[in-house]
Amino acid sequence: MQLSLTCLCAGPVATDPLPAHSRTMVTIACTEGVPRNPLERLDLLDECLWVAPRVEPLVVSLEEFFKFWKRNPAIIDAMQSGVVLLDNIGLKDYLSKMRRASF
Repeated sequence: MQLSLTCLCAGPVATDPLPAHSRTMVTIACTEGVPRNPLERLDLLDECLWVAPRVEPLVVSLEEFFKFWKRNPAIIDAMQSGVVLLDNIGLKDYLSKMRRASF
């Protein structure tokens, strides 16, 4: 099953040369299948977290992404300086417009 999602890498990894101790902030916006419970959201990424333990994921529904884009620091960082890793819901063009208008 292929999920419809956009994945943004933010934080030091996206903007600076990578120091050895840096963490990788990844914001994932999904159109469907996002559990309400935050711990269940991490279960979706269990295999990834074992392979890349320094990744700090934030999994949100697309609705939550738009609802909290001005209030959640991780989403704000992803909006301002995030690098699009995957985008099969077409959020990249929207982000470009928002960056030009807001920041």
